[in-house]
Amino acid sequence: MDIHRCRFVDFPPSAINCLAFSHTDSLPSDSYNPAVRLAVGRANGDIEIWNPNRGSWVQETVFRGGKDRSIEGLAWVATDDDEEEDTTVSQQEWRQRPRRMRLFSFGYSSSVTEWDLAAGLPLRESTGNHSDVWCMAVQPAWKPTFDKDGKLIAREGEFKGQNIAIGCADGRIALLSTDNDDLQFSRFIWQNTKSKGRALGMAFKDRNILVVGFADSRIRIFDTRTGHILQTIAVGIGAQPGPKEVLVWAVKCLPNGDIVTGDSTGCLYVWDGKRYSQLQKIQAHDADILDIVSSADGSALYSVGIDRKHCLYELEEIPGGHGLKRFVKKGHNRYHDNDVKSIAAYESKGISIAVSGGLDSKLVAIPLRERLRQEHLTLPGLPHSQALVSSPQKRLLCSWWDQEVNIWRLKPSGGVVDSTEPPHELLSRIALKGEENISSVDISYDGSLLAVSSAAEVRIFQLRLLKKPDPEEDYLEIDVLRIRKLDIPIGLRNTGVRLVKFSPDGKWLAVVRADSSVIAAHFILEGLSDEDREAGRVSKIKCHSKVFKLRRASRSKSKGNEENASASHITWGAYLDSIARVCFSPDSQMLAASDLNGRVDSWALSEATPGTLAHTNGVAKKRTSSSSSESESESSSGEESTSEDEAIPGPNGQSLTNGTATIQKWKSNPSTPSLPQLPSPAILISFRPFPTPSTQNDASPHSQPYHLMLLTSTHQFYEFDLLTGHLTAWSRRNPPTHLPDDFTRIKHRAIGSQWHVFHAGASVTQRLWLWGHSWVGMLDMGRDFPAGGKAVEATPRKKRKGSHVADRADDAPPTPGSAHKRRKSHATGAGDAIRPDKLMGLQQTMTVTVGGTGNTREVDLSGGKKPYAHDDGDGDENDEAIDIRGLQLGAKARAGADGEDARMDAVAKSGVASSGKGADEGRKGKGGQEVTRWFTFKYRPIVGIARLEGGHAVEDDQQLVNGDGEGALARMAGDDERVLEVAVVERPEWEVEMPGRMEGPYGK
Repeated sequence: MDIHRCRFVDFPPSAINCLAFSHTDSLPSDSYNPAVRLAVGRANGDIEIWNPNRGSWVQETVFRGGKDRSIEGLAWVATDDDEEEDTTVSQQEWRQRPRRMRLFSFGYSSSVTEWDLAAGLPLRESTGNHSDVWCMAVQPAWKPTFDKDGKLIAREGEFKGQNIAIGCADGRIALLSTDNDDLQFSRFIWQNTKSKGRALGMAFKDRNILVVGFADSRIRIFDTRTGHILQTIAVGIGAQPGPKEVLVWAVKCLPNGDIVTGDSTGCLYVWDGKRYSQLQKIQAHDADILDIVSSADGSALYSVGIDRKHCLYELEEIPGGHGLKRFVKKGHNRYHDNDVKSIAAYESKGISIAVSGGLDSKLVAIPLRERLRQEHLTLPGLPHSQALVSSPQKRLLCSWWDQEVNIWRLKPSGGVVDSTEPPHELLSRIALKGEENISSVDISYDGSLLAVSSAAEVRIFQLRLLKKPDPEEDYLEIDVLRIRKLDIPIGLRNTGVRLVKFSPDGKWLAVVRADSSVIAAHFILEGLSDEDREAGRVSKIKCHSKVFKLRRASRSKSKGNEENASASHITWGAYLDSIARVCFSPDSQMLAASDLNGRVDSWALSEATPGTLAHTNGVAKKRTSSSSSESESESSSGEESTSEDEAIPGPNGQSLTNGTATIQKWKSNPSTPSLPQLPSPAILISFRPFPTPSTQNDASPHSQPYHLMLLTSTHQFYEFDLLTGHLTAWSRRNPPTHLPDDFTRIKHRAIGSQWHVFHAGASVTQRLWLWGHSWVGMLDMGRDFPAGGKAVEATPRKKRKGSHVADRADDAPPTPGSAHKRRKSHATGAGDAIRPDKLMGLQQTMTVTVGGTGNTREVDLSGGKKPYAHDDGDGDENDEAIDIRGLQLGAKARAGADGEDARMDAVAKSGVASSGKGADEGRKGKGGQEVTRWFTFKYRPIVGIARLEGGHAVEDDQQLVNGDGEGALARMAGDDERVLEVAVVERPEWEVEMPGRMEGPYGK
């Protein structure tokens, strides 16, 4: 593989301002709730939804912001839609009952916004006669009263919802009502008439008592029912010669009722929850404390602030204090490179973490329960859906952020390049009008079309790369990119779009709307006169006036997962139906999409003869008894076509595919409903390249096997045959337990993939290249993985000095007898277990002599407590079979395969490594065996990897669009003998412009 390491592509990551877990009332004894999510608010107005997924952190979706917007606060509200109160429910059943989640935010305005989780758009806003909102707190969830027998005691007329309290810049405290699935201003709790201090931080002590920190060195406790001030606490004055006023930024209420605050002096105060007197004062930070979080039982605290410190406090009994306990600072760490602005925590039986974020845009997951035995985990601030696409044929790179798109061109690597000129060139910078941030960008394979979408609209441009004389040097030529905006159909105007994707032949554009409906737009060429052709003019591309609306398949609920599916549906509703990934097949005849619920939809492009269709309203419909000659002659003015009933003809009734009198239309794949539901959502989807090159003159439009490869958020591979609706033979023979350990132990999730298929004689090798933010790897997908996850080593592995724990798991050797068993993983949400030689404090084991024989044994000194000793209910991961909706995977499937799957897998399995150039090709491992996998962690934070082609540029801009580009289409199908050429775009942290930070002693 030929790799270009690029750092010229700019991508400014946005700072993290706030964090909020969806389920904050969970207890350590509760089972892990797979519905828990983390909302991340950034300075550019984006809101990211992350799924902890037991430590396999994945960014599920992003609600895009806009110009001059910022998210300064986030809060979740749990709504119980069950209006009838069941008095027979037990306390345990009531705690485990799912509730619908609602997300609220504010930022530099006087309104609070509720978000539509399914569409990723603002749903409603509150208004009130108050100034800008500076802080927000949600009323604790209502807790019922149970009698001695554990039965619920009904209390009529009591409000059971969760209202929202907000603090304003003028010091007023207001209450917003969330009742009746609405958001309205209710009343003022306190109208500040004397003090001019801003409300900076607040927290509910219980459902009726609100604690607020102000900018006038005061902490005020309010009764939200009456608006009375129960107590005013003065925290003193600031250190001279600084300002006298102390800013109380952080307020936290502990489970026992005590109050913890942090202020601009770096002091952490603990206040008695009954008398409101000071219990403790700890000088913990060198600058402002910005946020505080506690463990679920209140025995541990973390505070963060401007000095980049994460200070840990533990509750310990005072010697001679007769059982009195006080918080003791145990130490601090610096995980971030700049100010730490927010920290949030979540605990359950299977996960116990605190997550922090700040100006350096990174998320850091810190263990709570296992803080002395487990490392932290750093998640880069780069998007999980890479903000980078390429046109391999024209060697164009497109990157984007906010409202700007940059188009670069990389010069061919095989050509002679002047050493004085850079190998890259910025051809164009497109600044979009409007306020919405860009949600998705894609460029066609031949570089002739560019699609840019946002939450407000989608724009499509035609690109033409021309050669012009250099105005400074007449004998030189420069590349000039001409850009023309295309008119789009009515069905694509003024609609929010979350994803756009071009087909490999450039004739179709898949558009995923904000509501996750899928639209297919068709591109055709305007005709040229003979004079225009003689003059060398290029045809203009236009988007057909009709678009397809593709219907998603309806599925029945799985019997085994019906209860869990119902609970998830109550909690998240249509959010789980949001489409996250789309892709076309190599021949552009099949389209697949996956959602956050692990389901896959697919559609096929079919052709029908005009004799079986009647034209009505400008589109082709199936003839029915109600069709008449009058309707056939009517003109078209509609917005969109339904994929099942209507089709789009080519110019003059001719198809753009093969020139015959046929009509193309998209139809739902009848095998879609039978596709298994994945155990976790797919983060990457792609079609396996065809074993033989595909051309546009095939007798059957679907003569090739359409095998869809999916990688889930837990790094498990599944491959579906879309024509049959079942797992392929390869997928049945290679369950997740057989994946190489080098791959399954990577903490950072994959963000992109690229197939590389090459021939060696009569055999073919199919390699899948994968990459994340900190790693690049290769898996030979044409062979079966060895059972137990073991594979051939390319070179002896040496642990890189200073390697971060986020890159891979600990390298502790397996226990004896476990050579063919995968070690059971007990993920707790953060990093990996600290190696025994790195543990702090007294050693955990001691070697003792047994009797007089001289034999020795190891004695455990940790009291029998092992890291991850809890049972998270996952079951045994060493099972050789995994069941997905009744489909057995594992060793039994390797007994043999029959039918078409066996024939296709036999072709792929016969591949051998090629001797082409590249670091990995032709490499032999131990014993001369062929390498089937390879991974490296030497790259800096990776924005994305883009495929390029050099030396075989297509001169005719119309080649693919006219349907004559069979060679290019064959290359997209995998029949490319050349070395894979890619550009790796890195974004090192030290090259990102950051504001000045506070340095500690000795520059740390």
